[in-house]
Amino acid sequence: MLHVLKSKFAYFFLLLLGVIVFTSCQDDIQKSIDEQKALDEAEIQAYLTENNITNAQRQASGLYYVPKTAGTGNKIQKGNTVRIHYIGKYYNGVKFDSSYDTGQPLLINKVGSGEVIKGWDEGLQLMQLNETATLIVPSYLGYSDRLIRIFDINVLEVK
Repeated sequence: MLHVLKSKFAYFFLLLLGVIVFTSCQDDIQKSIDEQKALDEAEIQAYLTENNITNAQRQASGLYYVPKTAGTGNKIQKGNTVRIHYIGKYYNGVKFDSSYDTGQPLLINKVGSGEVIKGWDEGLQLMQLNETATLIVPSYLGYSDRLIRIFDINVLEVK
């Protein structure tokens, strides 16, 4: 009987220890996310100031939308198919990707479905056909490498 009690106690102790460690890790993860959001926001604000960008519109998510030329028609909706040209740059201005380099616009079959990064899913829904705009995407809405990305986007087709 004593052996059974010791086993149950050991099991309970390990379970309790696991819960404590898991909770602690979750707190650390949230703290890291919050710190990264603050770093991204500070870098984006510096970028806007350095480049004299005064018409940037901050979204609740932290995405920045900078309209360049007006489009026509309704805003892109979740579920629309769009064809766009884009140039992707790092915060320091170095280009890392461009549909113009291939001469082939990018086809996004279903906006808002996770086919592209979260910053694009959100930002495209702020745009219209024939509009050009810049999306400043904080790292947590882009890729997991903690780098801010800047995308110049031209909406060519909306279905």
